Amino acid sequence: MAGAETQSRAPTLSVAVGLVRDCRSLLASGDAEGALASAEEALRIRRSILGDGALKVANTRHLVGEALLGAAAEAAVRGATAPSGTGALSMTERAAEQLSEALSVRRRKLGDGHVDAAETAHLLGVALVSCGREREGLDSLHFALSVRSAVFGVEHETVARTLGVLGDAYLKVGEHCRAVQAHAYALDVKLTLHGENSVEVAYSHLALARAFSQACDHEMALHHAARGVAMLKDVCGPEDGKVGVGLIHLGLCHHCNGDSEVAVGELLDAVSILSSSKEFKSAGVGVWVACSALALVRWVSQEYELAVIAMGVIAAGGCCPDGPLGLADGGATTLTIMLASLSGSEKNTGDCITIPASHVKQWLSFILLQGEDC
Repeated sequence: MAGAETQSRAPTLSVAVGLVRDCRSLLASGDAEGALASAEEALRIRRSILGDGALKVANTRHLVGEALLGAAAEAAVRGATAPSGTGALSMTERAAEQLSEALSVRRRKLGDGHVDAAETAHLLGVALVSCGREREGLDSLHFALSVRSAVFGVEHETVARTLGVLGDAYLKVGEHCRAVQAHAYALDVKLTLHGENSVEVAYSHLALARAFSQACDHEMALHHAARGVAMLKDVCGPEDGKVGVGLIHLGLCHHCNGDSEVAVGELLDAVSILSSSKEFKSAGVGVWVACSALALVRWVSQEYELAVIAMGVIAAGGCCPDGPLGLADGGATTLTIMLASLSGSEKNTGDCITIPASHVKQWLSFILLQGEDC
């Protein structure tokens, strides 16, 4: 009788194995939404047969959490505004729930020092930070870092990856000095692993530049941003989309150092590169960020008409199938630009343009993040 029961279960569990394999393949190819469907079905099958406490169920929960984080990132890139319960924030919350349960079982079954527990803890930290639970996320990331450092040594790619996420988490909670330390440590590890001239090291320079900028050390921020862009130009070529992204960082660093003229030139170059980059054009986000940065620099420099033009490019967008830059939300806001409102002039033209509400909200969020006084 037991043999018959085992035989009846085997095909179902084998289906779950196939679904897990499909999930991993889809994740590797960048199709997180397809991976999520496979992972959730595999989880349903394994839970029904093995129960929640089984290690294979925990492993599948880990895959569901990973796919949810990927799907949330894809939704954010598209600018999706999904209904409540299916949006990007909801997906990160669901990821945190799945990863928390997976981590509990993995730690119990495998032990605290196992690399699989550290992998889940790292993703859990990412999910927690993404949905606003930064302090819990920091605890999870520190656990992942300690395990990975102990198992692999400090000069390992996974250690650098966790350090980078830690640095970003510290920026979110306003602990800028710790953020600089984490990103500097990550850069040291990347330099050891990849050498002086690589995309990985270039991105670490840009991350460290962002940390220094928020710590109000604009000279060091400019130094690392310039190093990062120079590396990207050397490794990828001057017209590569990654260079465009780096130029956004560099332009903002020059702006914070008081050289707005240079900043404008770099941001215009970024817009040009990203507009023609196949890698970034499909989502439109690169151009959106570059134009937002350009509008900010123009506005702070009291070049209000030119700031409005940059915002008009954002509003005109149209490079996504989901609407203008994928950000249309069915509503619109009339943004009245008083061209003399910050200059003290008596001139008040009342000129206005109509921009989708989501663009205005995200642009204002960008200004609040980038425009802090030191």
